[in-house]
Amino acid sequence: MTEFAWRGSFAIPMTAYDDDDRIDEAVLRDEIQFCVECGVGGIVAPVMVSEFRLLSEAERRLMVRAAVEGWRGVSPSWPMWRRSTPLWP
Repeated sequence: MTEFAWRGSFAIPMTAYDDDDRIDEAVLRDEIQFCVECGVGGIVAPVMVSEFRLLSEAERRLMVRAAVEGWRGVSPSWPMWRRSTPLWP
């Protein structure tokens, strides 16, 4: 296993929605690309400002996939998330 030194600021992308309340994947990918170009130390998604608790499993997977693909070639990626536990029925 390759060791990696965690350094710098880590960006947390916001979740952009389209007019039909679906994740706007193009905007999300643009936001991640902007963060990478600005030299962040990593991308953390989906958490906090990404409205993690409100996202479906499919939406969480989309956000992780977009982050990993946007980060590919820049540095190693470790996507992680815990399955959701509803806060209400």
